[in-house]
Amino acid sequence: MVRYSKRRISELFQTIDTTTDANIQGDALEELTCLLFLAIPGIKFGKKDFFNERKSQEIDIGFSNFNPYNGLNMIDPIIIVECKSSSEPLCSKDTAWFIDKIRRKHQKFGFLISLSGITGNPTKNNAAHDVIMQAFNQEGIMIFIIIREEILSLTDTKDFVELIQQKFSKLIFDEKIFYHA
Repeated sequence: MVRYSKRRISELFQTIDTTTDANIQGDALEELTCLLFLAIPGIKFGKKDFFNERKSQEIDIGFSNFNPYNGLNMIDPIIIVECKSSSEPLCSKDTAWFIDKIRRKHQKFGFLISLSGITGNPTKNNAAHDVIMQAFNQEGIMIFIIIREEILSLTDTKDFVELIQQKFSKLIFDEKIFYHA
């Protein structure tokens, strides 16, 4: 278990919240995402801000996970992450675009770090929630949404792994997208 630096997390959120430059916001959120994932044993940095060969899709961050004992053995060995720092919830169209990226990479799991969440109601499974549930029910693709409040509640890697495990279980057993706000 590795403790997260609350000071560094706060600094990165300060950058996200005080600048109007979308590139600076995106870079800060990507750094925060790397801070969270790379502290987990066995998670290795893969690539950042990379395009497919035809330049039609960009992946924000890719990690590898080859440690069967870090609590994340239920997800793919390749972890694809999309980072969204917008003050508005991510819409259905952008959520579907991320799912398409996961599909094109032949993966079954993706992490959407969307500080303001996604549109719709998780109880009603509408709007962007519906897009995620359709991908899960039709293709077995699992998208885990991580929101600002969840990041702020993390003290260490154990908390983060347990949050991901809760999201996994909620999606499998209850067919619901889990927020821990």
